[in-house]
Amino acid sequence: MNQPEAAADTATLLLCSAGRRVELLEALREAASKRLGPCSRVLATDLQPERSAACAVADAAFALPRVTAPGYIDALLTLCLQQSVSVVIPTIDAELLPLAHARPAFEAAGVHVVISEPELVANCRDKRRTAALFSAIGLPAPALLDPEALTYPCFLKPVSGSCSQGVRAVAGPDSLSERERLDQTSIFQELIPPDWQEYTVDAWFGRNGSLRAMVPRERLEARGGEISKGIPRRDAVMHLLRPCLERLRGACGCLTVQVFASPDR
Repeated sequence: MNQPEAAADTATLLLCSAGRRVELLEALREAASKRLGPCSRVLATDLQPERSAACAVADAAFALPRVTAPGYIDALLTLCLQQSVSVVIPTIDAELLPLAHARPAFEAAGVHVVISEPELVANCRDKRRTAALFSAIGLPAPALLDPEALTYPCFLKPVSGSCSQGVRAVAGPDSLSERERLDQTSIFQELIPPDWQEYTVDAWFGRNGSLRAMVPRERLEARGGEISKGIPRRDAVMHLLRPCLERLRGACGCLTVQVFASPDR
C-alpha cells in the first residue's frame, strides 16, 4: 500500500505485524500525541494490511514480506527511512531475535527499535535457556524433567513455541508416544497444581535496562495463549518479581512474564 512520505518534523512510530492489535495502536497514538506532539503519526505493517484491523485504523499501512523471509529486515529499514520513522515497536516472537541483531543498523540510521539485547531475547526464545535465566535472577520456575526419567503428571511444551501451541499436560506414560518423548524440539516440566492462580505480568524497562513499571494481572480468560480478561493485582506477586526483574540484564521495552502463585502465598 503506497502512502505519502512523512514530513521531516513529524514524529512517527511504526507498529510491526499489527494484525488485530487495534487497542495497542490507539494507545500508542494517544501516548505519542501527548509526549511527542499532536502531529505524531502511528504507522502499521502487516503481510496483508488490507486484512488487518489495526492497519485499517493506522495513519498509514504498508505491506512487508513475511517476518521469516530473508529480505524482511532490509525491507523494514527501507520503509523506516522512507517514512522518517523514529521508533519501531515489534509485536510477534518471530521478529524479536532478527530485530535485536539488527538494532545497531537501525540506530545508525536514527531509528530506535524497542527490543532487548540479543542474548536476552535468545534466552527467552529457548525455554531451556529461560529456565537457566530464571535460576540466575532468583525466580523460582517449574523444574525441567529428564525425558528418560519422567515423573507424572508432567507438562509438555515446545522449546521455542508461543501462543500455547503444542502444550499439554501428560497424565501418565500411556498418554505419551515414544516420538513425543524423544522429540528434541520439546521439553518436559513439572505440572503446576490446578488450584494455583495464573498471572500475566507486564514489565516495562527503560533504555538503560532499569525496571520502570510492572503490572500483574490475574488471568481470568485467555485466547490463543494471550490474556483476554484479567484483573490487576498488587499483591505478593509484585513483591516476588520486582527484585528478580531488577537483576535482568539487557532488557528494553515491555517484557511479559507468566507466573503461577500458590493459594497460600
